[in-house]
Amino acid sequence: MRATGALISLGAAALVAGGYFISATEAPSPAAAGSDLCNVGSCEHAAVDRVIDGDTLDVLIDGDTRRVRVLGIDTPETKKPGEPVECFGPEATARAEALLPHGSPVTVVTDDRADTIDKYGRDLRHITIGDDNLGQVLVSEGYAQTTTFPHSLAEQYSQAETTARDQGHGLWGACA
Repeated sequence: MRATGALISLGAAALVAGGYFISATEAPSPAAAGSDLCNVGSCEHAAVDRVIDGDTLDVLIDGDTRRVRVLGIDTPETKKPGEPVECFGPEATARAEALLPHGSPVTVVTDDRADTIDKYGRDLRHITIGDDNLGQVLVSEGYAQTTTFPHSLAEQYSQAETTARDQGHGLWGACA
């Protein structure tokens, strides 16, 4: 198992994710990385209030708390009523908590190619932390798998999932 505190560094030289190295030529596109993610929809600046689980968090925007479901990914369940905790769910939640400490600034991004609200009334958004795209990070490290719902980053997420699965990262090595 890899430590849940794996280093993420998006820079000109490299991306280190979940303990493996990706050269700059293999790094995700800027939109996938998060630095230019606002071009897929509209952006709002927010602060993390709390992490619910690996793919859901509460954010504060202009003094209001909003529940956000990270668009395009699905992490194993840890808090679904009447359901057991799924394999690698606690690790996915811990990773999200490490990436999203209380009060940290994030950008929530709508996606013009996706729904904006899910059936539970949560905002569906991409989340960026500085120049990092949370969904891309979690999929690349094996803490999440992609969803089949349409969105602008589906191809990038699918490629990241294939790599994580092929290399046995995260849930792909732990829950097989």
